[in-house]
Amino acid sequence: MQRSVRWLLCCASVASFAALLAACSSSADSADSEGMYGPSGYNGNSGNGGSGGSSQGYSDASTSGDAWLNQHDAAPPPSDAAADAQPDTEQPDADTCALLDNSKPLVLYQSADDSNSMSSPVIARRYIKAHQRVPGYVLRTYEFLNYYSVLYEPPAKGHVMVVPQMRAGKNPGEYTLQVGLQAEPVAIPRRPMNITFVLDNTGSMSGRPLALEKATVKAIAGSMKTGDIVSMLAWNTDQWVLLDNLEVTGPNDSQLLAAADKLTAEGSTDLHAGLVKGYELAKTHYDPNRMNRVVLVSDGVANVGVVDEQMIAKESHAEDGEGIYLMGVGVGDGINDTLLNVVTDKGRGAYIYLDTEEEAAKVFGSRFDEVFEVAVRDIKLELTVPWYFTLKTTSAEQTSTNPQEVDPQYLAPGDAVVINNTFLPCAESQWKDTDVVQARATYKRPFTQEPGEDTVTMTLGELLSGSADQLAKGTAIVAYAEALKKVQSKSGEEAQGEIDKAIALVKSADPDGKDADLVEILALLTEYRTVL
Repeated sequence: MQRSVRWLLCCASVASFAALLAACSSSADSADSEGMYGPSGYNGNSGNGGSGGSSQGYSDASTSGDAWLNQHDAAPPPSDAAADAQPDTEQPDADTCALLDNSKPLVLYQSADDSNSMSSPVIARRYIKAHQRVPGYVLRTYEFLNYYSVLYEPPAKGHVMVVPQMRAGKNPGEYTLQVGLQAEPVAIPRRPMNITFVLDNTGSMSGRPLALEKATVKAIAGSMKTGDIVSMLAWNTDQWVLLDNLEVTGPNDSQLLAAADKLTAEGSTDLHAGLVKGYELAKTHYDPNRMNRVVLVSDGVANVGVVDEQMIAKESHAEDGEGIYLMGVGVGDGINDTLLNVVTDKGRGAYIYLDTEEEAAKVFGSRFDEVFEVAVRDIKLELTVPWYFTLKTTSAEQTSTNPQEVDPQYLAPGDAVVINNTFLPCAESQWKDTDVVQARATYKRPFTQEPGEDTVTMTLGELLSGSADQLAKGTAIVAYAEALKKVQSKSGEEAQGEIDKAIALVKSADPDGKDADLVEILALLTEYRTVL
């Protein structure tokens, strides 16, 4: 029996996970533990950004400590050995089933990052285009599922469409269960905006970063409507207001464009002071009838003043209850990915990375409502599966059997949260097509804070015979992200083999080459293969 199965046998029988953690760990090689769990008594948490417990499933951090183009000034998140684990071809058996609690189903609570956070795949693309290896610490699988569109039918007004889909997995005995949570379209006309730009004008922004910062402001200006309000603060070690409560005349307001053209790059960086001053400006003009956003544009290199990430994040987190959401826009080669990811996560807002002016136009043009608006708050998935299922891998940022250990996130209008899981039944003899899977989304409506929930219950037979179009694309996207992680410590034919597996899945999901997202992914994988 292989090591990952021994891990399951040991840990599944533990009444108190913490009490026997050492015993379980001694049964598994740390380089080959894929982190399955199924016992209902396990209250751990998984995924990057968790609040405790044992990480498992698709890893969102890697062992790579390489600097972001040798300029990354914050330590990467802890390593998760699951990223490099090899597929386990040996299935659990009836002895494993005897160790599980068959008196009740397995209930898991899961969440991904805010649906409009999607920097990771753009950073990866930039590295691939530069013919460089992608650092593992910038790879967050759930952001790949956010960036590349996996969309479902829109729900009824005031609801979320819950869509579970299931198929046999890539390894014998495995099953991929993907759940999509689709928000309703943005209201037309959209709500008026109140945007406060907080713009990095430090010396490190000179050249390409400053050009992308100006492109950000101009792209957003192109999506403004008559009556929207804009304020603008620039900062280095000082802060100065360039626009104060400007009511724009419509798209491409001349005063807004002129302010963007005046931006410069000089001096040292005091990001914390700039962000604090920006929030002061935003609160001065706060309007509960508008969508209030602080848009922080920076390379994230904080070298003067308060540089502790949690302290900087606290400034944005404190405003969440007042309805001012933070959007972080990363630009430049020296971007501190960890810093901006933490700040925006605490500020409950989008984290965007721009590699080109074209990307700025796309994100703040056709995807404007997706990155600025909120359809539902505090969305979380409650997933109930048969007792004999064990979770092997997940794309979720957080997973736990304890709902209090999973942080709910935001869902943008017209967008979907997609969580892709791999389950492994303990024995084929336990399988019944009539056993049920229940997917339940709980959330709050954005303005009234009124709670809502939507639930779908299907049998295993219905899932396996039903539609799986979105599952195929989601699985291909996950394969792309995971392949980039798996090659971190590999080279040559071994690394190319991992890329080839992902290429095969992408081609299988889009055999005719009609899906623009998968066409791009296929091209990037093919190009990256030559780098390894």
